[in-house]
Amino acid sequence: LDSLDKQINSIASAFTHSTSLIETKKNFEKNYLAIKVSLDSIMIEDVVSMYTPVANPRRLVKCPIHEDKTPSLKMYLDTNSFFCFGCRKGGSPVNLVMLVENLTFKEAVNRLLNL
Repeated sequence: LDSLDKQINSIASAFTHSTSLIETKKNFEKNYLAIKVSLDSIMIEDVVSMYTPVANPRRLVKCPIHEDKTPSLKMYLDTNSFFCFGCRKGGSPVNLVMLVENLTFKEAVNRLLNL
């Protein structure tokens, strides 16, 4: 009987643990989706304009990542990304904030979500 109680307790503990894992996964998925939707709404043009004037209709501006004498950073609105032909860096709005402000991914995401 004592052995049976131990097995029941073990199963109950495993069930409780798996239930909490399921809840954790659901919360993670919900939070991830909310962050993704928020980040998807942040346009590369808006982020670039935080660091340098954006007035060029060709979407070519001076790169805020390195000292730039002539415009070398191209914004691609269709993919919401950028590429600098001078320093050869590119990516998403999050990547740009990481590079310009020397932040981690998490810090850059928080910075953008708190605009």
